[in-house]
Amino acid sequence: MDRRTFIALAGTGLVGTLLDGCGGGGGSSTGNPVATALDGHHTDGQDGDSTQPPATGGSAPATGGSGKSRVIVIGGGMAGATVAKYLRLWGDAVDVTLIEQQPTYTACIMSSLVLTGQRTLANQTYNYDTLRSRYGINTVFDEVVSIDPVATTVTLASGGTLAADRIVMAPGIEFDVVPGLGTSNKMPHAWKAGPQTTLLASQLNAMQPGGVVIVTVPMAPYRCPPGPYERACLLADWLQANKPGSKLIVLDANPDFVVEKPNFSSAFSSLYGGIIEYHANAEVTQVDPATMTLTTAAGTIRGDVVNLIPRQRAGALVTKMGLNNATGGRFAGVDVLSYASTVPGAGTVHIIGDSCATTPCMFKPDQRGTVGSPLR
Repeated sequence: MDRRTFIALAGTGLVGTLLDGCGGGGGSSTGNPVATALDGHHTDGQDGDSTQPPATGGSAPATGGSGKSRVIVIGGGMAGATVAKYLRLWGDAVDVTLIEQQPTYTACIMSSLVLTGQRTLANQTYNYDTLRSRYGINTVFDEVVSIDPVATTVTLASGGTLAADRIVMAPGIEFDVVPGLGTSNKMPHAWKAGPQTTLLASQLNAMQPGGVVIVTVPMAPYRCPPGPYERACLLADWLQANKPGSKLIVLDANPDFVVEKPNFSSAFSSLYGGIIEYHANAEVTQVDPATMTLTTAAGTIRGDVVNLIPRQRAGALVTKMGLNNATGGRFAGVDVLSYASTVPGAGTVHIIGDSCATTPCMFKPDQRGTVGSPLR
C-alpha cells in the first residue's frame, strides 16, 4: 500500500468504529493526504478553496444539549484533522471538537522538498477554516493538560473542562534528549516541519562545495521509517547538482535498512554511490555542536551540516496520562481494530497517528511497517 494513502484508510476504519458506538451515518471523501485532512486550505491562499469564507478564532465546542454524540479530538495534525473530518462526513449525529495548540498546521509530508528549494514552508502551512466552515467542526486553540478516561473529559491549560462520549488522541511525537546537544540549534532534526526545516535549508545552502552532510537514522520505531533514507537520496541528488565534490554520510542506529532495503541500498550504492556513505549500527551516543562532531558506535564523525534526527516516543500527553504501555513505554498500545487504548479503564480513549503502536504500524528493525501516521 502507498503509505501516503494510509491515513485516509486508517481514518475511515477508525471512524466506522467510533460511529458504531455513537450512532453515525455514512459518506466518503478522496484526495491527497494533506487535502484529505484540511482540503488544501493554505494560509497563503495557494491550492485552497477560495470559495470558503475565512474564519477567525475558535468556534465554541458542543455542550451536549444538541442530543448528538460528542467526540473530542486532541491534536490537529494529519491524523487528528482527518478523523475529525471523516466523523462529520459520515453523518450529522456526531458533534466533533478539535483541540489544537496552534491555529495553523505545517505539514511534514513533502517538507524535505523545502530543503532543496522545490517547495517553501508557506506551501506546507494550512489553517482550519475549511474544517469549521464546510464540515461544522468546532475548534479550540488551547493545550490539553489532562484527560479523565472514566468521566471522558479533558482539562485545558486555560482552565476549562470539556466533556464528550469519546476522546481521540493524536498528539504526535516527542524526541529523546541527545547527550551534548543542549539548546544548540546547530544540528537541526527538521523532523517536525517548521523553523528547523528552514534552518536546515539555510545551512545546506551556505555549505561550501566539497562539504560533508550527515543524516542520522534513529533507532526504530520512529515516525515515517522510509523518511531518513528518502531524505538522504533527495539531498544526495541536490548535492550532486549544487555542491560538487560533497559527501553525504548516513549514520543508521539500526543494524540495517529498516524498510525497502532493495530500493534504498541500490540507490545508495549505485545511483549515489559516489556521494552517499552508509554506516549501520552507528547509533549517536554524544554530540558536540561546537566542533560539529558526533560520537557513534562506528567512531567519531564530523560534518559541515548535521541533520540529527533523535529517537522518538509518543506525544507528551500520552506519557503524562500513563497510556504509553507499548514498545518499552515509548508508544501507546491500542486495539488494532478500534484504536482504543489497551490500558484498563481507558477504553473510551482512542489513540491514533504517530503516538500509537498497532500491529501493522509499529515495527522492530527487522520488520516492515510505519509508525502510526505515515506522514513525516
